[in-house]
Amino acid sequence: MHGARRQAQTFLARSTGQLISAQVRLIISAAGNDFTVEIRTLDNTGKPTGTILGSTRIENMPVASASLPVNLIANFAPFAPVQAGTGYALVVTVDPGQGVALNSRSGTACPGQRLIDNLADGTFSPVSDALVYPVMIAA
Repeated sequence: MHGARRQAQTFLARSTGQLISAQVRLIISAAGNDFTVEIRTLDNTGKPTGTILGSTRIENMPVASASLPVNLIANFAPFAPVQAGTGYALVVTVDPGQGVALNSRSGTACPGQRLIDNLADGTFSPVSDALVYPVMIAA
């Protein structure tokens, strides 16, 4: 969604270990945009909480477009601890005033729920598509 400041995709950890990296594809982003990528816990309704298990800052990204997408790769240090079968959220926040669109697909492209928080105030609302993302967990 163009202009959304915070987007999230929930997921269930398939194994117990340390989540070391995550990746999303930018399909609209201006040169120089800055991002924060986090792994958060979920509340009992399946929405991201304020509890951040891992966070990284990625600054000064190159321009991205649908014809020339750019991978936003988040390497967490320290790693984010996760437990098999537990739900988490991959949360991507672009700095204020910077528009962005992330690669998504309709239907069940990736398990979990995509959510948008347009004001970056913790008010996450579900949307019908899913972010396309891989995460890497070291056991």
